[in-house]
Amino acid sequence: MPVKPPTDPVRQLQWLVDRAEIQDLFFAFALAIDAKDQCAYAECFADDGVVALPHGTFEGKEAIRAMAGPPPHWGTHHIQGNHQTLIDENVATARVYVIASHTFEKEVLDDSARAGGWYDATLLRTADGWRIGSIRLSIAWNTGEMIRGGGGMPPARA
Repeated sequence: MPVKPPTDPVRQLQWLVDRAEIQDLFFAFALAIDAKDQCAYAECFADDGVVALPHGTFEGKEAIRAMAGPPPHWGTHHIQGNHQTLIDENVATARVYVIASHTFEKEVLDDSARAGGWYDATLLRTADGWRIGSIRLSIAWNTGEMIRGGGGMPPARA
């Protein structure tokens, strides 16, 4: 069902700004993953944020910052679309579709996997702008093993 904006012009403007800021947050989230920048990734979250992934759940900004990300020799590409965002004052919920591609050796394109699914997120308006309170990745399909190394990300190669 389509999301209906408020009818009051002042609230409608705030709704549009909030939606733009939330989409920018999701862009920063994907960019941080693909840039392999765990500090930028953690900054997308509230201090007590939670991320639930197929290979584990991480609670709190420090745990999120410390979790293993893709190693430097991987090529990753995360495309997001079909954003549905419901905003209620200082809390929002969103479902965002994602297609992820992982190439395990950048020079060997056949050594790769792809997956499609969605993120379900709760977002919080903070003094620093919108941040992820919680996010869960659900996988609908995949073409291979997306995460290697026994259930978690492998250590980065030297």
